[in-house]
Amino acid sequence: MEGSILSIRGDESVCITPRLFDSPYKGNYALAEKLCSTDNGLGLAGVYSEDEEYNIRVQWNTTWEAVTSIQNDNGKILTNDVWVNGDCGNSNINECVSTDSMVNTSFNQSPQTRYQATEKLYGEGSPYCAFLSPVAPFVFRSGCNSTSAYADSGLMRGAVCLTQPL
Repeated sequence: MEGSILSIRGDESVCITPRLFDSPYKGNYALAEKLCSTDNGLGLAGVYSEDEEYNIRVQWNTTWEAVTSIQNDNGKILTNDVWVNGDCGNSNINECVSTDSMVNTSFNQSPQTRYQATEKLYGEGSPYCAFLSPVAPFVFRSGCNSTSAYADSGLMRGAVCLTQPL
């Protein structure tokens, strides 16, 4: 599938595909889940390792940079943030639970389906969900109902999906 990444997770191989929301190219976490359930999608992908997260960011920037370059009213180009699998709850605890059963513990030593997120909270209100930024490493958290991660400087442009190989 175009724009897909073959990622090795331990002894398993998975296909990961960053997908762009339809125009106006922004959406909340529920829309990301829906996006990842269509066209051979198996659901939102979690982040297995730092290498996988880096490869996702590179693929996202390479594939969608021209399509998603949108400026705010001040002429600043908005960041192209992307949802990943992760329920970060309602509190300030910087840990997210992933329903992607293959997510590794490389970000911390918690149970297998948990990984660290940054301590900062973005977007509006709880509950919080996980996202990646194209310009900075780590998993971040934003309000699950938000379509913007950083007030006036970024938008949630798509989702990282687990997909079936074609």
